[in-house]
Amino acid sequence: MITATLNATGLAAGDLAALGIANQRETTVVWNRRTGVPYANAIVWQDTRTDRIASALDKSGAGAVIRRKAGLPPATYFAGGKLRWLLEADARLRADAERGDAMFGTIDTWLLWNLTGGTAGGVHLTDVTNASRTMLMDLRTLDWDDELCEMFGVPRAMLPRIVPRRTSSASPRCSGRPPVRC
Repeated sequence: MITATLNATGLAAGDLAALGIANQRETTVVWNRRTGVPYANAIVWQDTRTDRIASALDKSGAGAVIRRKAGLPPATYFAGGKLRWLLEADARLRADAERGDAMFGTIDTWLLWNLTGGTAGGVHLTDVTNASRTMLMDLRTLDWDDELCEMFGVPRAMLPRIVPRRTSSASPRCSGRPPVRC
């Protein structure tokens, strides 16, 4: 899509100053680090297959820990339960995750990894606002929490590095060629 847009506008990749990513921050994707192939279709925010997981966590008392650390209730909406569901449903994925070959991310992470090289060195990052919607990040430390990861059965090696959200009040210089807006 980027190549098609550049071709349609007569621009080259060097003309790009930045790329913005908007995403559904609760949609969960898990893919293989070596092949780049997802293990399953993305699980979107509306999917309720994880209801049993959310209910069990809440009933066991783990819900209070999740609320205190992540600031979220156990719910089907957030990525942690979706990730646990995927890991429980697919033994191959679980084995790859334990070996460090499976990568998790919300759509921002998946797009960034692919846009920065994918299997040829793509970066595995997410920003703090997206990580905060997984039930796996501690709001005090702004990092993945070992206790929360254990509750969801998530190997830390599959999680992206959390980075601060970057914003700028200064607009990048534009080439001035329409129809590009900066």
